[in-house]
Amino acid sequence: MPQFIGVFVTPLIARAEIGVLARITVHSPVVGGNTTTGSVFIKYAVSRPTNIWLGAAPANPGSSAPLPVAIVPPMVTIPAGATHADFDINTGPLSFGADHKILIATAAVVVNIAVLTFEQ
Repeated sequence: MPQFIGVFVTPLIARAEIGVLARITVHSPVVGGNTTTGSVFIKYAVSRPTNIWLGAAPANPGSSAPLPVAIVPPMVTIPAGATHADFDINTGPLSFGADHKILIATAAVVVNIAVLTFEQ
């Protein structure tokens, strides 16, 4: 029996078929202006793709120092049968005296956060 979710119709999904986020890793430190990678992991492989939402924000947004820039895709998909996926993190040049940390957050049933550190 289909179930209505928003404007989409989807079959019921068994709890065992939901990919639960286990952790996120980032290759850090990175020199500002360069690209690095991150990886997201789910606890176990499932038979359908798992979408993981991503976001990046300065670790200390209230700082008077210039803020570093990190751009992540809004979402990464872990393919069916897999337990992880990689994504690129594009960074902007680091200003002198800038805060050196960015938080990379993920969400898929649970939320995880990793810290991306910049080098001068």
